[in-house]
Amino acid sequence: MMIFAARRILIAVAGLALLVPPALGAPRDARAAGAASPEVVVGIWPAPQRAAARALIDKYGRPAQFDSNALAWFNNGIWKRTIVYRRGPIAGPNRDKQFLSQSVGYIVPADKIAALKKFDKRLEVSQTAGEMTFTSDREATNLLALNLADEIVTGRRTVASARAFFMRTTVLAAAGKSSPYRRDLRFDVDNSRYMTPGGADR
Repeated sequence: MMIFAARRILIAVAGLALLVPPALGAPRDARAAGAASPEVVVGIWPAPQRAAARALIDKYGRPAQFDSNALAWFNNGIWKRTIVYRRGPIAGPNRDKQFLSQSVGYIVPADKIAALKKFDKRLEVSQTAGEMTFTSDREATNLLALNLADEIVTGRRTVASARAFFMRTTVLAAAGKSSPYRRDLRFDVDNSRYMTPGGADR
């Protein structure tokens, strides 16, 4: 049985149900489900997911919620939410390489959503929650994608330019070249804000 809170936020793209902060629900302690600790849970995960989970624990501390399938942090550092999955949440041929989802509080104008969908299918926009989420295999890639999404929204890049920059920067990163786009967010977020179904900013 999943130990995450019953209340969930539906993401507009792909219909993925995400975890909500403990303040919005009352998840049971994972130990009640037989999981002694996050470290024990991830011990049997595939190597890439296990390594990512352990790195996140080292960086952000014990997750707020966890079970045998996922670990979740809320308001950790720059992120509204971070979830590392045992098995990637997005179906497809690269599912095993897409297991780290990270969200920021960011309200995307309705007329920009189509452009973001064209940029990368892993980018999810929720007007209801007032957030953007990207899923990949590492935090640096999520930062890169979200930084480029902001530049598309603000008109500093076209979709084609953003996709080309994403590809070029990813190739350079594999060769050991760093980029500020992969180190931190280059725009402001409000992780305490959300949007109601009616569109009112709260």
